[in-house]
Amino acid sequence: MSGEGENVEFKRCSKGVCDDTFETVCSFANGGGGDIILGVEDGGTVCGVARDSARKIADDIIRASANPGLFKPVVALEPEIFTAGTKTLIRISVAGGVAPHSYKGVVYKRVGDADVVVNGKW
Repeated sequence: MSGEGENVEFKRCSKGVCDDTFETVCSFANGGGGDIILGVEDGGTVCGVARDSARKIADDIIRASANPGLFKPVVALEPEIFTAGTKTLIRISVAGGVAPHSYKGVVYKRVGDADVVVNGKW
């Protein structure tokens, strides 16, 4: 797989949602949007997510992004479960939107391939 960047992020998340996944959701929502691919290591190695957990992982992300106690305002995203060879992956497509969005009261912005905390005025 090609590398991470302004609109693409890889997350290992083989057995569940990694905590920093939601920081990236927030970053993408505060910019032009992007895709988070679960089941891929930072270097691009495909490790996959547990096939029997993929639907639950996708549903957990949907529920969290629609929870106004976590995201303000809530974030529009669309998960897709797919396979690459024998590995199960999840693509989370996050729509860019009107900023700022916050996750747990913190605003994140995408800078290159990093999620950066925004301090002060947006």
